[in-house]
Amino acid sequence: MHGKGWPGTVLIWLYDEHGGYYDHVPPPAAIAPDDVEGRSLTGSPGRLQSALRLVFPKKVKVERNLDAGPRRYDRYGFRVPAVLVSPFARPGYVCSEVLDHTSVLKLVEQKWNLPPLTARDAAAAAPLSALDLTGPPAFLEPPSLPKSALPWGSW
Repeated sequence: MHGKGWPGTVLIWLYDEHGGYYDHVPPPAAIAPDDVEGRSLTGSPGRLQSALRLVFPKKVKVERNLDAGPRRYDRYGFRVPAVLVSPFARPGYVCSEVLDHTSVLKLVEQKWNLPPLTARDAAAAAPLSALDLTGPPAFLEPPSLPKSALPWGSW
């Protein structure tokens, strides 16, 4: 935050999985990224499955059962936390719109006028609502943070 690049920085910190956090909101439907069906390499019929069946028959049966379900990537999973750090971040803002990992792609595509990679990021919302680009940056000077309760390396 004290570097010379800070005035033009947007750092997006997000999880790739929910980490086991309980979520009371069922995952909504999503736009499929493309027309390619999902499949398990070990659960789908083929030479690899035939070879693995000889060594790991139970594993192949489990994988085949997993692969028997829906084969489209048209549903979101559990919600995951995300944090935007920027001098333009809205103080105390909590975003309630549906965003996903492709929202980061959408932001990059909008910033540099790039075409979308898939149908999913073409339809995604960019996390611009978390930023205030109309007024002076709220955090141009990094805020003072309280001292850590535990000194670094003391645990």
